[in-house]
Amino acid sequence: MIGLYLADLASSSEPSPALSVATIHRRLSGLAWNYAQRGFSLDRKNRHFATVLAGIKRKHACPPVQKEAILAVDILAMVATLPYDLRGLPDRAILLVGYAGGLRRSEIVSLDVHKGFNAPSSSSSSSSSSSSSGTLAPSA
Repeated sequence: MIGLYLADLASSSEPSPALSVATIHRRLSGLAWNYAQRGFSLDRKNRHFATVLAGIKRKHACPPVQKEAILAVDILAMVATLPYDLRGLPDRAILLVGYAGGLRRSEIVSLDVHKGFNAPSSSSSSSSSSSSSGTLAPSA
């Protein structure tokens, strides 16, 4: 029954278009999760499911569409729309740091302002000139 459902998802019918292979895999994962929540088991590696999914991949698979890269002109246009106040400055910083570093969204989200550099303390500057010359140094 589930194999028929998967095949139906891959075929285009009048009200809805055919779903992508990745979406069909997500639907099957959702079904497996729902089965597990109800105390049943649904083996996604079942020979029947594998045969149906292989046929869907063979007939409907297409390479992922790669997005165009954002150019510096685009980033500058985005930054120009942001206000120079407390709400706009963090957004401006995130856009510029993300673009300058070539960071992915997940890497931008994982940035921590408080990690990275330690400011020199006032007591270390008087002890010796060779240990800390007042520059910011990476934290360990």
